[in-house]
Amino acid sequence: MAIDKSFVDRKSLTRIRLTEAGRDAFIAYLAAMGRLVDEALV
Repeated sequence: MAIDKSFVDRKSLTRIRLTEAGRDAFIAYLAAMGRLVDEALV
């Protein structure tokens, strides 16, 4: 994840975005969870 903090109209603004490495890790996590669910349903 990447976090960007700034101010807009004297109010704090925090933006969080998923990096490519984070996206890849999340996809791997979803695949692992999918396998776990598939095994539980058998």
